[in-house]
Amino acid sequence: MVRLHNDPDGKSAEYAVLVRSHLKGHGLGWMLRKQMIEYAGATGLARAHGQVLAENATMVATCKEPGFHVVDDPGRMGVKVVTPDLSAISLAVPAAV
Repeated sequence: MVRLHNDPDGKSAEYAVLVRSHLKGHGLGWMLRKQMIEYAGATGLARAHGQVLAENATMVATCKEPGFHVVDDPGRMGVKVVTPDLSAISLAVPAAV
């Protein structure tokens, strides 16, 4: 499941991707995230961001590969904020998938 919630400014949004445990490791999360990025870009959003637990090394790594900006969340210890560049991100399948 992927959800994209626009902020009131209409230029930015928060997203979330959820994959059932038994379906992880098959590239489904990557495909959902790719579709979300394409949709967000097509609707004119300038920014989208999500949050990933820092301990989820696989997800943090897959966000870094296609060019997401990944930083520590200053307000929540152990959480990373992941932000794709909607105008320039490479949507090639990462090698880890």
